[in-house]
Amino acid sequence: MKPLQHVQYIRDPRLAGVEVCHVLNSNHCFPNHFHDDVYAVGIMEKGYSYCLGPTREEALVGTGKIALINPGQVHSGVPAGVSRLNYTMLYVDAELMRGTACDLTQKDHNYPEFNNIIIHSPVLFPRLQSLCTALASPADLLEKQSLITETLSRILLRHCGIQRAETSGSNESWAVRQAKELLSADIEAAISLDEAAETVGLSKYHFLRIFKKATGMPPHAYRTVKRIEVSRALIKKGIPLAQIALETGFSDQSHFSNTFRNYIGSTPKQYLLGN
Repeated sequence: MKPLQHVQYIRDPRLAGVEVCHVLNSNHCFPNHFHDDVYAVGIMEKGYSYCLGPTREEALVGTGKIALINPGQVHSGVPAGVSRLNYTMLYVDAELMRGTACDLTQKDHNYPEFNNIIIHSPVLFPRLQSLCTALASPADLLEKQSLITETLSRILLRHCGIQRAETSGSNESWAVRQAKELLSADIEAAISLDEAAETVGLSKYHFLRIFKKATGMPPHAYRTVKRIEVSRALIKKGIPLAQIALETGFSDQSHFSNTFRNYIGSTPKQYLLGN
């Protein structure tokens, strides 16, 4: 007996307008349908599927390719051949996509449209995979929102013909200094990307760009390093590890331990014992 397909939906209640669906081992054939007010981005990890029916070769999405479906666009999902499919769908509400376009252009913008239904992008493909993985992880709000903004911005710039607004750069040094102060304070609290960008008076896209250019890392990574540095001092004081995880803003002790090991090369317990 062939194993049945596995379907998993991922939603973070803090992130309105984004949903991920992971599908493994599928041979399901979708009839013609459409999604109102939702952009659908399909990441084909294994197999081949027709997006506009089996007579439209130009709409065949294969392994390593991406399908871009506009809101209201009629499409199907018909597996090609007998092989089963592994793929991930990223669903983005139309208002979130339009808001990202407005953020990029720094002016009111209509709902953008994808230029092509099937694309091959060795750069975007792994970025989409990383975003979908992060959305299912205990990563903090700032990290998830930053990845969403960066990924959607790349799609809009490369595959929707959106042109980003030019900026003067006169206040960038001040903005980075202010952002560092914000990201270094109250490390147990959750900070949203909107809050950070608004504090320094920049669009979310521009804020992410200038901060990474100035520091060599995105804002969420900078805040994580600050949290790890504080946690090292607390470990030396003998504070219980579960309490440290809470006081430094990690979702739980496991998340804290894994992140600490990633940055320090040892677990918190090993660091405490000195071996």
